[in-house]
Amino acid sequence: MEQPIKITRNHATKILDWCVKTYGKSKFNKTFPTLEFKKSDYYTEDCMAFYDEIESTIFVSKDKHTDLEELANSIIHEYVHYKQNMRHYQILALYLPDHKNPLEIEAEKTSKKDTKKCLKEVFNLESSK
Repeated sequence: MEQPIKITRNHATKILDWCVKTYGKSKFNKTFPTLEFKKSDYYTEDCMAFYDEIESTIFVSKDKHTDLEELANSIIHEYVHYKQNMRHYQILALYLPDHKNPLEIEAEKTSKKDTKKCLKEVFNLESSK
C-alpha cells in the first residue's frame, strides 16, 4: 500500500504557480493572489480554503488536506474566485445559497475539470480518484 505524502507549502506554491500560468491575471484585481498555507484558525476552521478579495490572498488550511488532489482542487477553486468579480459574488450570495450561486458553480466546475491536468503537469501524477 502506498504511503500518503505529507502536504507541504511547496506543493501549494507549485499549484498556485500553475494557476497563474494557466489562468492568468484577474481583470478585477491589480495583483496576483498571495498564498497563506497554515494550520486552521478561526478564519478557516470550517473550510479547506478561501479567497480573501480584500487582501488578494488564498488561505489554505494545511491540516485539512490529506492528498494532492484535494489541495489542487481547493487552490484552483479559490483561484477562480480571484479571477471573478467578488462584489458580484457577494451580492448574489445575499439571495442565493452557494450551490445556486453561478460564480460558486463556475469555481467548482473549473476545479473539478482541471485538477487532474494540474497534478499531471505539476507533479507528473495521474489522479487516483
